[in-house]
Amino acid sequence: MKKRYLFIFLGTIFICLFFFNCKSLLKKSYGITNPKIEKKENIKKYLLKNKIDTTNVLIFKDLQSYAIMTKSRGVKIPNAMFFNSKGNYVDYKKSPEDCTAKIHDFILDIKNLNNTDSETWQINDLSNFILHLDNRNETLFEEGKYDAYVIINWAIFVGKLNHEKAFDWINVIEQINSNDFKIKYYLLNCDFQESWNMTEDQKTSLGL
Repeated sequence: MKKRYLFIFLGTIFICLFFFNCKSLLKKSYGITNPKIEKKENIKKYLLKNKIDTTNVLIFKDLQSYAIMTKSRGVKIPNAMFFNSKGNYVDYKKSPEDCTAKIHDFILDIKNLNNTDSETWQINDLSNFILHLDNRNETLFEEGKYDAYVIINWAIFVGKLNHEKAFDWINVIEQINSNDFKIKYYLLNCDFQESWNMTEDQKTSLGL
């Protein structure tokens, strides 16, 4: 069990460590810290401090949901998941080698999102694993209301990477969002949550 949760954690932050070539100096300069258990209030406070809208913030329901999504959907931090007007997932990667550097340009070209249709999974499939930070009971997908949906993965512990990646993507989305092409975005926080009520064994296995 301990190895399972440790594997989940390492898989989730892999993109951060790979991006910085595991150099502690670079990690320090970007403010990447060891993850800790966060309260909902801290998450909202962090976003407000950085002038980020907190209307549509999501969290995982529990550690098991976090584990399932990491294994089945390859949840990474930071990253973004795109869905077209039908709620179908569209991968921004054109090849396995593509990384998050492609996301900025993909957003700029988001009006072509509906030319690509994939029914492998849909945005509402996430509903079994996530919650609105403010406990709102509403679906992620609203048929006929938006032309695209974007879920942006972020976490407090990745520091300035939020600004260079996740928060930058928000700015790009807000700049091109219009009545002619409506985009709804969500911020999926990937910190460990106090509301999960993890056991001491789980906390120990994750180094918390």
